[in-house]
Amino acid sequence: MSHGPKMSLTTYLLYQWLRTAQRFDKTEDTQKVANQLKTAHVVVDENTRKQTPPETLPDLSIISAKLSKDGASAKTVLFTYQKMYEATIVSYPRTEDKTITPEQLNELKPFIPKLATLVGVSMNQLNVDKELSTRYVKAGGAHGANRPGTNVPDSLDSLKQYGPLAIPIYDYLTRKFLAIFAENAEFLEHHAHLQEYPDLRE
Repeated sequence: MSHGPKMSLTTYLLYQWLRTAQRFDKTEDTQKVANQLKTAHVVVDENTRKQTPPETLPDLSIISAKLSKDGASAKTVLFTYQKMYEATIVSYPRTEDKTITPEQLNELKPFIPKLATLVGVSMNQLNVDKELSTRYVKAGGAHGANRPGTNVPDSLDSLKQYGPLAIPIYDYLTRKFLAIFAENAEFLEHHAHLQEYPDLRE
């Protein structure tokens, strides 16, 4: 069988596993095949250093999806968020905006050290003076993307009065807001092929 140049290592190995996965009824049969396997050598063609920016500010559906993993319902998330909004602890919940305005950013900037302390983020990881891209901040919009409000609590425990989901909502929302001041994440992308099978690349 010949393998086209577009087949990646992952695709090839998955294909081979699917081809043979149902063939063996006895352990000794699998061992016979294992004994026939040969070592293939990986050759690195290129290493590329790349960056990825912080995620955009979350909307209510993203917050609900995050908390649903712990069993929270979307209805309870909205109810809790609404109560915190009425206390100006968080921004307007049903916003359709994906960014915040320069004015909304400047309104929150003085509270960044307190917000960071609340959720255990080191200020050394943040650059509050960096110029934020239009991915996060631009003129226009109405309520602005979901974010912490200007009424910053003295402690996370004080949020319990708004319900058991108040702390996880506020913690997640605040971390996402602070993350836009972090530097881009850097990673190394590897491109390689098998020496014995040069058409198989990843």
